[in-house]
Amino acid sequence: MAAPSPYSGTPVNPDDLVAFVRGVSFATMDEVFKAETVAIAAASEDLLLAIANNEIGHADLTRPGTLEDIHAACFGSIWQ
Repeated sequence: MAAPSPYSGTPVNPDDLVAFVRGVSFATMDEVFKAETVAIAAASEDLLLAIANNEIGHADLTRPGTLEDIHAACFGSIWQ
């Protein structure tokens, strides 16, 4: 079960509105939190399946760009 959102009905900061991927919008930080939670869970599942299927190994996790790729998988569908 996902952790409860700490944001409740907090509106999205106007500065953050321009940072969303084109076509993505949220009214509250609670909505952002929920979308991030779903995206992180999907990226985690994909990563764990790739490890389990020997598609990537522990050495791959230390290569340049790997953390950036994982970060993009977690947040790239929400934030620019």
